[in-house]
Amino acid sequence: MSLIDDWCADLPSVQNTTAFDLPEQSTIYANDGTTVLAELYMEKREPVTIDQVSPYVLKGTVATEDERFYDHGGVDLQGIVRAVFVNLAGGQEGASTITQQYVRNTILSSE
Repeated sequence: MSLIDDWCADLPSVQNTTAFDLPEQSTIYANDGTTVLAELYMEKREPVTIDQVSPYVLKGTVATEDERFYDHGGVDLQGIVRAVFVNLAGGQEGASTITQQYVRNTILSSE
């Protein structure tokens, strides 16, 4: 874990809320303020709160992406060791946890 702390020492702060801003669509209205002329977006997203997501989706995500999510502190050393052995044997195995994927897609998205 000390090695991981060293690697993470120069990362952006998680307190920087701009790291979590996701692209949303822009809507252009006519002069009357109600007629939609255009919707512009790179990705069409509608933010939702956690209570708007089905419990089945939450449980299914954890089950498929990181079955040991509740057992490790964000870094699954057992998963990393397993992936190293599988990859050395010629297979393909990932070891990133949901936490690691979240950090990569938010805090490290511009790295």
